[in-house]
Amino acid sequence: MITSPPLSHSCGSDLIDDTDMEQDLAEMLELPLKTRCLSNNFAELLDYKKARVSEGEGAERRHVEELLQDASRLNDLVGQGMAAETVGRGWGSRDSCASQTNYSAAATAASTTCGSITHFRLSESDSDEDLPFEEHLKRVISRRLAMRQWHREDGRLDMLSESEFDTVSNSPTASSASPRTAKGTYRRKDSALLTPQDNKDNGCAMDAQIMTAEEALQQFKEDIGVVVHLSQGSVAAATDRNPFEMKAAASVTYTQYLDRINSKCMFAPIVYQTAGCLLLRLTLKWPPLEPGPVQIRWPISESYVHRLIVALIRVSTKIVEDTVHSHEYFSKVCGISKKLLMRLELALILVLRGDGLMVTAAALQAASNARFRLRQQSALQAGAAR
Repeated sequence: MITSPPLSHSCGSDLIDDTDMEQDLAEMLELPLKTRCLSNNFAELLDYKKARVSEGEGAERRHVEELLQDASRLNDLVGQGMAAETVGRGWGSRDSCASQTNYSAAATAASTTCGSITHFRLSESDSDEDLPFEEHLKRVISRRLAMRQWHREDGRLDMLSESEFDTVSNSPTASSASPRTAKGTYRRKDSALLTPQDNKDNGCAMDAQIMTAEEALQQFKEDIGVVVHLSQGSVAAATDRNPFEMKAAASVTYTQYLDRINSKCMFAPIVYQTAGCLLLRLTLKWPPLEPGPVQIRWPISESYVHRLIVALIRVSTKIVEDTVHSHEYFSKVCGISKKLLMRLELALILVLRGDGLMVTAAALQAASNARFRLRQQSALQAGAAR
């Protein structure tokens, strides 16, 4: 019988200690460690693998309002760069340039009037796929870059027109013509699309455009109230108004609804002024005749106001603003589905087709005059009812 030679005490203790150490390491790290590659096991654990294991797959995604705030900051930076380039030509010194920034710096501010989005809805949600935020951000940046290029080209055209005017004014053939006539030949402008300063120089009153966003919003609320008051007792064909009619009463009044939209979107004053102009064109016999009372052509009631507000503001924003909020965001703010928002836009455009959608300085002034007559007529009817 062959027996193995006895082990010394020192060798046996060394084997036992090594085995215990390997078992302890295997239990602590929970990895299949081998004796021959014990020194190389830790090198195989790369940094990105460690981070992936520690991070986990259940990390929360960023909220959509945080992404919109980042987009607003990016829009502000781009707008500041555009204003710095065009300040030499006076673009950034006028109050009207505030509308070009779309007042979107506080677009995602919390609303204290009407609560959160989930507490108010005008329709059921649809199953359409959401527009990716990255795609919306790319569209906003591309529009900003396009506007910057357009401003540069517009500046070159202005310099070219000035040089051509100087050349023509120094020629002997143009000496008999007046300076105003000669300059107007090369720099004609549409009087209906002039800036507030140009209209003031031409004698056109532009008091309707000199107001803050709060004043314009309050004026829009008063327009709706006067039209609803004068529409009482009137009967009209409801064919074109069916998309705007609500099946049930809204959970908030139209004034609270407007405050909610303003707190979430922060539109410029010109948006509410344009919405009021479109409202008067839609509901009154336009243009209103000078003698006699203003007549209601398209009566509205409380059941039409909320959806009509959505369509008026959305269409007005697309008429006068360079950039608008995404379709998904505005539908969530208004508490309606994206499909219904598109239907309301199309319905209003079809009713006001053609010249009804042209908003000019003269149109805003005509709306201001009609608004003054409506206030007087409503006050007379209220006094007669007493």
